[in-house]
Amino acid sequence: MRYAALPRVAPRNVRRGFTLLEVMLVVALLAVASTLFFVNLESLGRSSPADEFEGSFWQAMALARERALASRRTVELRWDEEAKAFLVDGAAGPASVPVLAEARSQNVECAAAFSEEVAANDFILVRGELVSRRPAAAVKVFPDGTCQAFAIEFRLGEHRHRVAIDPWTGAEMLPPDAARKGGRS
Repeated sequence: MRYAALPRVAPRNVRRGFTLLEVMLVVALLAVASTLFFVNLESLGRSSPADEFEGSFWQAMALARERALASRRTVELRWDEEAKAFLVDGAAGPASVPVLAEARSQNVECAAAFSEEVAANDFILVRGELVSRRPAAAVKVFPDGTCQAFAIEFRLGEHRHRVAIDPWTGAEMLPPDAARKGGRS
């Protein structure tokens, strides 16, 4: 015996598709999300002049270490105030890592100052403060890739930033309290 298929009747209260309001809401949310994404993406590509200045130092430091290791001789790294550049001087001859062409053209104060720790018995008292660092014209990077213990202070307009350099690795040393917290200060 065969059964005949009965036609299916769709209930009238079942919705198919989206309402115009729902579609407009999704389009608006996508527009806001994409705008935020592109604004943040654009700002990621740009760095501040202070970051570029510090980046120039790290390039010069890497170049000094590379030259010291390759030549097996001590290399000096110094700041040239007139050229607004870091100079690397060693057996392979001098090299320059320039800093911020836009800062030089806008006459913004752009300076770097090296300082080194003084020996424990050479501490002096200045205006009631114990001074443990003295200015240094240049710092040395040795043939084994290490360098003398030093700090560098970057000055770009109102921005001031001091970085202590680890003599064994040539990398930035974290302050003791930041090392305990597990991050940068």
